[in-house]
Amino acid sequence: MNNVSFNWCFKVVSDDGTKWAVRFPVAGRVVYPDEKVRREVAVMRFLREKTLIPVPEVIAFGMAADNHDPKMVPFIIEEWIDGVPLSTIIEKLPRPSLGPVLRKDISDETLHTIYLQIAKILLELSMHNFDKIGAPSLVKHEDGTTSWPITNDVTFAISSLLKAQSNSNLTDSMIKLCDFIGSDPEYSIEPIFAS
Repeated sequence: MNNVSFNWCFKVVSDDGTKWAVRFPVAGRVVYPDEKVRREVAVMRFLREKTLIPVPEVIAFGMAADNHDPKMVPFIIEEWIDGVPLSTIIEKLPRPSLGPVLRKDISDETLHTIYLQIAKILLELSMHNFDKIGAPSLVKHEDGTTSWPITNDVTFAISSLLKAQSNSNLTDSMIKLCDFIGSDPEYSIEPIFAS
């Protein structure tokens, strides 16, 4: 398991072959983990319902505030999608001190395919306008409709300034989740990259 970003991610595989990704915010890198999970779920559901952009289906999610155990962290369980990170295809490794550099041996055809896919995603996203900058919230109405109002505009920069300092909560919570899932013989748990 690597800690390279904002989530710990585990691949969970059932006996019938069903694969899920179980993700947790990394303590110390996320100031408001419940809010982060809520927003990610809202964005993923918005993209699945309103666009053709391929994103995993959210199977379940939960907030730390909803747990009886104060050491538990929020989580998302989502459909597992096999793939390769784009950086492994186009980046020259090891990275020079100045940051990522495009590989010289990548074909024009591969670059064209990648840029075309990115352009289609950006075009799809440009079709949806919001009344302000921020992250959408998922709101389900009594009539069965759903909306995604922008309810908070905490930015990455502000969140970074407010970072928590302790990682001890994450370790305890991950151990409890692994024990819980590991106690069910129907599932195996395999650590993977942080997302």
